[in-house]
Amino acid sequence: MARMRDAEVVRRRRLGPRAGAHLYPPVTIILASLAVLIPASLPGSWWPNLALLTLVAWRLRRGDAFPHWWAVPFGLFYDLVSGHPIGLSVVVFTLAMIVADLSDLRLRWRSHWTEWAIVVVLVIMAEAIEWLVALINGARAPFETIWPAVIISALLFPLIAVLIEKLDDFRLRR
Repeated sequence: MARMRDAEVVRRRRLGPRAGAHLYPPVTIILASLAVLIPASLPGSWWPNLALLTLVAWRLRRGDAFPHWWAVPFGLFYDLVSGHPIGLSVVVFTLAMIVADLSDLRLRWRSHWTEWAIVVVLVIMAEAIEWLVALINGARAPFETIWPAVIISALLFPLIAVLIEKLDDFRLRR
């Protein structure tokens, strides 16, 4: 029985990844971007940036899932869907990719805690940039309004990371 399982594992490894495995990361990021269209009556800016969390989860999980320059179209798509000023998410997503690359260069090893800390810093940076752009455009929101989205994003990232991990394992096996 154990030999049959071993033979099945070897056969599956020879087959390679599933057909269209290269499409899983971009499609999940696009679907996460579309989550802002879900009608939710939440006061303030409580809705987390699921597209950013998914992008960073893929980047931290598998650095070769997509080229780095894809942060620009992902950010542009998110700007168009969410109603942010065009270019805001492009900058945020690009900075997120740069910070993820720097973490790969600087850290010899990463654990779930260090990845979580990286994501928390990225989310604070993204929310602060969005708050600053809103302030420049005339919004009168205190800086404290970013904390609900930061806390929800920080609590939600481990779940997204596990889902991306399971999806990555699924896409690379037959």
